[in-house]
Amino acid sequence: MPLPQQRDPEATRRQLAPWLARRMPQARELAITNLAAPVATGFSNDTLLFDLEWTEDGRARRQEMVVRIEPSGFTVFPAYDVGQQFRIMQRLGEATDVPVPPMYWLEERTDVLGARFFVMGKVDGRVPPDNPPYHAAGWMTEIAPAERAALWWDGLEVLARIHRLDWRRLGFDFLAHGTPGLDAQLDYYARYLAWAAGSRPEPVIEAGLAWLRRHRPADEPLGLCWGDARIGNMIFAGTRCRAVSRAPAAAPSSTGRWRRSATPNRTSPGGSSSIGTTARGSESSASRASRGGRRRSRATRSSWVVRSGTSTTTRCSPPSASPSSCAGSGSC
Repeated sequence: MPLPQQRDPEATRRQLAPWLARRMPQARELAITNLAAPVATGFSNDTLLFDLEWTEDGRARRQEMVVRIEPSGFTVFPAYDVGQQFRIMQRLGEATDVPVPPMYWLEERTDVLGARFFVMGKVDGRVPPDNPPYHAAGWMTEIAPAERAALWWDGLEVLARIHRLDWRRLGFDFLAHGTPGLDAQLDYYARYLAWAAGSRPEPVIEAGLAWLRRHRPADEPLGLCWGDARIGNMIFAGTRCRAVSRAPAAAPSSTGRWRRSATPNRTSPGGSSSIGTTARGSESSASRASRGGRRRSRATRSSWVVRSGTSTTTRCSPPSASPSSCAGSGSC
């Protein structure tokens, strides 16, 4: 599986430490230790794990952190928007019961790490791995069938919780670029297919997309669709989902149901999500495009659009801006 361009850990440490120090003015002797990339998951973004150590009010403090950076080099989606991911997860943490990591800071300038990024807290737990796939090897294959079933059901409960959210009340209107619904979602599939396939014909996928258009359901309600809904984007403690690790909100879209006794439903579009359509009983065209195109990948990008903010940096509101003071406060 191709990966985003790998970063120099020492150079990243030197660049990130002063940036963090400016956001934690009461921290002294701040240091980044144990900086490393995850080895089994997180291929669509440039993700780094690290320990943040500092002294505050005479006390030594330490917190495990994650920095997620827009990728460079090989990409699995046509475009990325970490600012949008940050704002979605921040809002979910503030206003819903969807479990997400504590969201700390967003940097929308590119002069710090060469790309936009955000910093969030690390949640203890295990993630079903992508490499090797969790259904083929690793800890998921070693636990008892009853535990696997309980884990799946809890993941489905969190997924249902996301899809039940009122996207208008949550202020996710910025996801509804243009007129949301089935037509917008199918148009996105077509654009994704063109990006993934390039000039190469993809007759099977093109036929599938045409079938979806011909059998388009009518008068479907709009709801949030998590486009990359899978347990590989969840963090588990035992069999309980402790956090959704990717932005799960989508754009408002119809929850249209195509009925066909074909293959089981698979990943719908979105490196994260989209307020878009889900198809019951048919594989997402974008997912198939990603496997069949020149940029072969497991996932597809969501078609989110984010309104520009007035500030280049989103930061914690507490005066010290330290992770210990803002974790769980809903203001980071």
